[in-house]
Amino acid sequence: MVFVGNLLKEKGVLDLLEFAQSLPKKTEIWLVGRGNRNIAKGVEGVNAVGKKSHKEIGEWMRSADVFVLPSYSEGNSVALLEAMACRCPIAASGIESNREMIKDKKEGLLFEAGNNAEMSEKILMILGNKKLAERLGKNAEEKIKEKRLYWKENAERIAKVYSEAIYERNLKDGKRQ
Repeated sequence: MVFVGNLLKEKGVLDLLEFAQSLPKKTEIWLVGRGNRNIAKGVEGVNAVGKKSHKEIGEWMRSADVFVLPSYSEGNSVALLEAMACRCPIAASGIESNREMIKDKKEGLLFEAGNNAEMSEKILMILGNKKLAERLGKNAEEKIKEKRLYWKENAERIAKVYSEAIYERNLKDGKRQ
């Protein structure tokens, strides 16, 4: 099981740690991201590994049985998109930004932010049903392909928008290109 994001209360990390205490000892949760790595100290099976490169994050997600995003608030989560692209089954809070990308029971399982019982139920549902996990991961990856939500293409689109905005601004200010 993997979480990728800043290790902050708003990201639901404390909820995930509470859930971890109810798991069998052999279960591991990996917290990947910036923040206080001591947050997981004393919670058996939870490992805070710090910030990792995008390549390493992809490796973590491809090897995980489930990606968990229990955030209370989120912009457009890059980690969520990465999990989808890596075909990693997702259990995420049903906040608006997550619902924009994940249709419940199609690309992932959604739960009410802060509802630890529901979060636990969704995570255990994925962990206990390999066919469900495979279907969710496959559907999530297909959505990424369908919407063309890849790093390189997104970076190119953003660069083009910025370039056009700068050009328009310079024209408005009477500067030559």
